[in-house]
Amino acid sequence: MADDRIVTAARVDEEAQYEAGLRPRALDEYIGQDRIRENLQVSIAAARDAAPPALRDDVLSALINLGYHRPLAEKAVESAVGATPDGGFERTLRQALRELAK
Repeated sequence: MADDRIVTAARVDEEAQYEAGLRPRALDEYIGQDRIRENLQVSIAAARDAAPPALRDDVLSALINLGYHRPLAEKAVESAVGATPDGGFERTLRQALRELAK
């Protein structure tokens, strides 16, 4: 007998298009997440002058705090760092969020 589960923990490709649209793209779009939003705002402010190696880690940490799975976030950060080599934290984070929304 085959395991025909309706619910699964694995990511389903059919749901990816809807999931990307549900994710907030700016901190102001988070509702009921005051503590997390404040922590991220502090991280963003502290990372503005961060060195490039720290930039990668800070952007990855922010994406994970926003609820993205680490492997997906790592790919998005690599792509974003390549697309915005001198972008700083905010531009790199925005680009990474764009990559995740694709």
